[in-house]
Amino acid sequence: MSHHIRRPLLSLFVACVLTGSVSVQAALTKNTFCIFDPVGNNGDVLALMKDYKTEALSWGVDLDLKTFMDESVIVDELKAGQCDAAAFTGLKTRAFNRFTSTVEAVGALPDYTTLRTTLQTLMSPKAAKLMRNGPYEVAGIMPAGAIYAFVRDRNWDSLNKIQGKKIIVMEGDEVSQQLVRQVGGTPVSGNTTNFAGKFNNGSVDVTFAPAVAYEPLEMYKGLEPGGGVVDHIFIQLTFQMVIRHDRFPEDFGQKSRQMALTSFDRAFAFIGNATDKIDDKYWVEPNPAEVDDYRQIMREARLVLRDQSIYDGRMLKLMRKVRCKYDPVQAECAEKLE
Repeated sequence: MSHHIRRPLLSLFVACVLTGSVSVQAALTKNTFCIFDPVGNNGDVLALMKDYKTEALSWGVDLDLKTFMDESVIVDELKAGQCDAAAFTGLKTRAFNRFTSTVEAVGALPDYTTLRTTLQTLMSPKAAKLMRNGPYEVAGIMPAGAIYAFVRDRNWDSLNKIQGKKIIVMEGDEVSQQLVRQVGGTPVSGNTTNFAGKFNNGSVDVTFAPAVAYEPLEMYKGLEPGGGVVDHIFIQLTFQMVIRHDRFPEDFGQKSRQMALTSFDRAFAFIGNATDKIDDKYWVEPNPAEVDDYRQIMREARLVLRDQSIYDGRMLKLMRKVRCKYDPVQAECAEKLE
């Protein structure tokens, strides 16, 4: 399952948070901002982050931008204090804030309406204390698109039909491991640089990816001649910024989160455009019975991952309440297991 972000997803986040005017202050805090960009110093992400650097001046911060092509390295650098701030996927955020990373819980947000409501709640000043965990603070969360199942045979439109099939599992991703176990698939290790290639050349049968990966990673190659994209949201991918809050002005995190909050419309428009680029012939509509199966299996996975302290129970409870706000007839609204 792809929880890592290629350049288009990173560009989405950065482009969506860069707004506003700048008034440079006399005294500036100098900080190192580590950025995941698979292209490195010549990537679009760094170019966009230079604009963010300018915006941060109005908050009293002078950012020294450093790019990395490996998210795991950024995690280590942030922990070691070599990075004052970092930008990476929700998966990597788990090492710093299990609460916010749980927004990517499998099956927890079935559509963009529930995602928007949840993120609006998280970016609110009322939730500021939950953004901090020890020395770390989540200074922004942006939607990066739904994760769909890309299958090489469109007849594999149900979970029981992919039993025994080879499925990409990202390195270090316990969520993917759990979901693959739940559906009886055969896990194949992958990473952000090779998952699409393995799918395209037939080394694996199934991969999970966002719509924004379809065109730039040429995933239509793996869908030919008889593949499909199951039209069901398995995970909501996010991109999150983490700072060491004691090295920034006190109000820096909330200002950044507020900027993210006002940029959601642009983010969802970008995601919609990327989704529209997937050829209609590839979409596979699951029948209602299959959808019920998906929901049950994913809820069971969430409960297991919560009990393993991979997911945060408080976030699962919040998202259940959001789901039940829009669909109160579901059995889970009365059972309240999450």
